[in-house]
Amino acid sequence: MAVYDTKENGRSKYTKRTLESLHETVDFENHRLIIIDNNSCKETKNIISEFLTYANKNVDVITNTENVGTAKAINQAWAYRKPNETVIKMDNDVVINNYGWVEEMEL
Repeated sequence: MAVYDTKENGRSKYTKRTLESLHETVDFENHRLIIIDNNSCKETKNIISEFLTYANKNVDVITNTENVGTAKAINQAWAYRKPNETVIKMDNDVVINNYGWVEEMEL
């Protein structure tokens, strides 16, 4: 999931809700999340840090010092893909409500 939130674009609230929904619907014992932070604002950095305190299993953060764009950021995450691992590109303004949706997509 690539993230680029600024004070100006006001997207921190969307990132927070997306992370909350992932925590509620994804089994992080069996699945990984890679967050690529494209030099977001302090509010979003705090949101990501807080998320890591309660969902730190299988969650990695790549921190860029500038906004490299979504495509390049997602490619950074895909470089961490393990052999035969399924990858789902997630945007930071999506809310999922169904627990087990990742397993359904893998079928």
